[in-house]
Amino acid sequence: MTRRKIVSILTIVLGICIVFSGFFYTASAEEKILIVYIPKDTNSPYWLIVKSGADAAAEKYGAKVEMLGPSVPTDIATQVNIANDQITRGVSAILLTAGDATALAPVTERAKKEGIPLIAVDSGVKSDAPLSYIATDNINAAKIAAEKLAELIDYKGKVLLMSFVAGSQTASEREKGFIEGIKQFPNIDLVGTQYSLADASRAMTIMENMLTAYPDLAGVFTGEEKTGAGVARQLELSEKAGIVKMVAFDASEQLIQGLQKGTVDALIVQQPYQMGYLGVEFAMKVINGETIPKFVETPIMVVTKDNFNDPEVQKVLYPSQ
Repeated sequence: MTRRKIVSILTIVLGICIVFSGFFYTASAEEKILIVYIPKDTNSPYWLIVKSGADAAAEKYGAKVEMLGPSVPTDIATQVNIANDQITRGVSAILLTAGDATALAPVTERAKKEGIPLIAVDSGVKSDAPLSYIATDNINAAKIAAEKLAELIDYKGKVLLMSFVAGSQTASEREKGFIEGIKQFPNIDLVGTQYSLADASRAMTIMENMLTAYPDLAGVFTGEEKTGAGVARQLELSEKAGIVKMVAFDASEQLIQGLQKGTVDALIVQQPYQMGYLGVEFAMKVINGETIPKFVETPIMVVTKDNFNDPEVQKVLYPSQ
């Protein structure tokens, strides 16, 4: 074999080695621990705050968070499919906010069986399979909301409960808590429970109809941020803002603006940033062989115009600033 042929062969071999070394380098660079967050939908500002908390923890612990979910919270089948796909994909861990407590339960059991850590955040499932559940005590928080609304209407009059998606654990718990809370006041009449499907436009239409049916309506409680935004807008359009007292769960920018304008009288504010942060932190602990608590309750805060500018309130409303 001539010297020229030997050099040619060595050049080819070296080229192949460079290609493969680049492949292995890329693969190892992408081997960062992948945690997938599956919310009820990907269009709500609330879930983006959960994601920002998860991202902050991921940066600290050397992981990566990817958010995948349906476009609307009523698309339970898509959420189930996404969760099953991520288990098949073999991701490092899953954070799940279940859109339906029953439908998503088998997914959590499959994840446990296949050794993929799954942490439930904000909304749980009817199963013990999640390694941890990080959430607000929704029953107690909604009871506090009922008591606040009762105070605002001087403990008398007609009130409406505007929930969101039937079958959601969070919706069911908030309905239960509000009804229990409002029953404490014999001079308050709960005229009914309506479901917005977490759609602001639908919430507006329902609220318009309820204001027609009950022109003397004294107050309304909304169970999540899109519902609250729709109801607040309809109160403004119907010139009922400030007349019909409103207590809303969550704190989107629209609801905060409503509070500042006087359309919304009180916000029941959760801590979604903390939920996301703890979710990733717990997932990393499980991956590293550590134990985690089965349940963690994240506190709520009642925000009104009076305490809006308090530093602690601002920290909860704008956690990433």
